[in-house]
Amino acid sequence: MNKTITHFILAACAMTVASAAKADFTPTRISATDTLVVDQSANDKTYAIQFGYSAALAGGQAFVGAGAGAAVGADKGSHTVYVYDIDENGATTLSQKIVEPELANFFGWAIAASDKYLAVYASGTKKLYVYEKQSDGKWTSEPVITTGELSNYYFALDGDRLVVTENNVVSIQKITKAGEDSYTLEKEVIAEGELKVENQNAININPNAGVAISGNNLLINKKNDGAYFFEYTASGWTQTKKIDNTGFTANRYKTVAISDKYASIATGNKSFLVVEKTADGWANAEPISLQTQNIRKPVTTVINGNFIVVTETAGTSTAVNDYYAEFYTKVDGEWTFVKYAAQLNVPSGIAMDCDFDGQYYLASANTTVVNDVANVGKAYLYNFITDIDYTIVEPKDLDYNGEPQTPTLEVNVAKEYNANVTYSITADGVYTAELPSYTEAGEYTLFYKIEAEGYSTIVESVTFNVDQVKPLVVTAACEVEFAKAQVRAEGKNVIVENAIEKSINVYNIAGSLVYSKASAGAKEVIALDKSGIYIVEVNGTASKVVVK
Repeated sequence: MNKTITHFILAACAMTVASAAKADFTPTRISATDTLVVDQSANDKTYAIQFGYSAALAGGQAFVGAGAGAAVGADKGSHTVYVYDIDENGATTLSQKIVEPELANFFGWAIAASDKYLAVYASGTKKLYVYEKQSDGKWTSEPVITTGELSNYYFALDGDRLVVTENNVVSIQKITKAGEDSYTLEKEVIAEGELKVENQNAININPNAGVAISGNNLLINKKNDGAYFFEYTASGWTQTKKIDNTGFTANRYKTVAISDKYASIATGNKSFLVVEKTADGWANAEPISLQTQNIRKPVTTVINGNFIVVTETAGTSTAVNDYYAEFYTKVDGEWTFVKYAAQLNVPSGIAMDCDFDGQYYLASANTTVVNDVANVGKAYLYNFITDIDYTIVEPKDLDYNGEPQTPTLEVNVAKEYNANVTYSITADGVYTAELPSYTEAGEYTLFYKIEAEGYSTIVESVTFNVDQVKPLVVTAACEVEFAKAQVRAEGKNVIVENAIEKSINVYNIAGSLVYSKASAGAKEVIALDKSGIYIVEVNGTASKVVVK
């Protein structure tokens, strides 16, 4: 929209408006969405013993294991992995039960899941049972692969890669579908080195206490020794770093976590280690020790995006039988505690397992009391809020006087987000850190994008006008002569002389008319209430006057 302004606005300086983030801002906000429980309607006190012993998230589903001992079988809801579908609101629906394929004490003792496969460990048989996700979203009722007897239950799954400790050595095996109902495990190559087992594609690290894999990054925690980093190269899996004396004493299988950028090591003390991968890999990466805020003994850790989570699985120093999870992210280049999350309702029980996929955080608790019987737990699903909290100050309409005009849009995002704000003249155009300038009058839409790792990207817009104005020509002097008319300031007054029968209009800096006279006398004394900059127009010719 074009319009002509008949008054004069001085474009001498810009005024900014400060806008702080909300007082209750926390970049990690977690809200409970659902509680996962088993059917207790039959009032059977032995039903689903040790539900909540393990937990995993993958592909929009939550998995909870109920790995009871030999006395209670799958017919009583134990020796079972429960599969829940998660809808867009975070509500869960039990969609499938995967029961023990053979008499296997503690089937569901530990689980890992990807979009393709589900791996379930049974401590009774010491085997790992692998299930495949079918086209209808259901998992195969029987395992497509069953491993041999494993040395321990520390294993990891990423896509179709499975890491296990078998015969006291660690191997990385690809799950391969050879035919309609034929699956194999093929060991990937281990590069030559002191840890390679002779004549085997295996790594001699035993006993270990946790393994983690993500893409071409592998981390193995050797109990009471250190953490070993491997990267997959053209030569195979190659050790690139070891962190000594990390003091592992925990007995959970998620004591380490790794991504393509970060690694986390739960030491079993009131601290944990974070390692950030450098441009040349893990070799020169140095660990940072972080002290937990509420957790006495972090033993479980998971990573997603720019967030690292550590949890306590055996009570805390602040409240017995409560479950705690702490979220950390980088703020101004430093790893920073950002949320103390998930104090769960676990009466008479302990927390056992967790997983975090970036949108949801799943925590399971075991040995809670249901129908007067212990060892029947719950799992709690929390929604990780990925919206960025921000405020804006919209640009005011601009006055075009022949020079490029730049709007003063302010986008205020708290520094904890590490956000990047860019601008574009179209929604799907090129975004830059600099605001665009406009060289023609008209109505415009300006798009802004807010991006932060671990959060949903925001693309919004504001609309404003660039209005055509009459060019303003003034001198730097406070006294200007216009065809014998003189304009000057004296105290709080504006004096106009030699403007007989000429019109006088006075505007403040905001453009509001504060004085008008159609036909002036030889000398006009115009009293003003406030100090400031004023535009005095005498028969259409303007000058600036500073009233002090």
